[in-house]
Amino acid sequence: MSPLEHRLRLILGHLYEDELESLLDLLPQDPHAELQEPESGLIMLRQQDVYEETFYAGEILVTQVELQTHGIRSQATVMGDDSRKAVMAAWVSACEQHPEATVLLGAFREELERVETAVALRRVEEDQWYAGTAVQFESMAEEEEL
Repeated sequence: MSPLEHRLRLILGHLYEDELESLLDLLPQDPHAELQEPESGLIMLRQQDVYEETFYAGEILVTQVELQTHGIRSQATVMGDDSRKAVMAAWVSACEQHPEATVLLGAFREELERVETAVALRRVEEDQWYAGTAVQFESMAEEEEL
């Protein structure tokens, strides 16, 4: 997975609709691309406990897609049932393998950077909001003693 693909994967679940559309609009178009119909399904989520023993935490919904463009085959699996996110991840993967990846994804990279900043700011705001709802057990104990 390329650094660009990794950056995209980190924010996919946090995108607003307009951000998703702006990124999709900047992907190169290939009318001859062979796109497999996106498929949604359940897979088992494997985890490791503190003793490094593997266990299954449950099922998660994923969407898978495969495409081929300019002789490059690409596949993507994303959590959730939004086929657009899976298609975007597959396109970015295919473009990253293309000899002219820098040209193909130039505007996409710039927009991704803008969206990453917006997502990071939202996450900080959310973290601050959640921190304000934390129960302060130490102060509760002092109140009970009064």
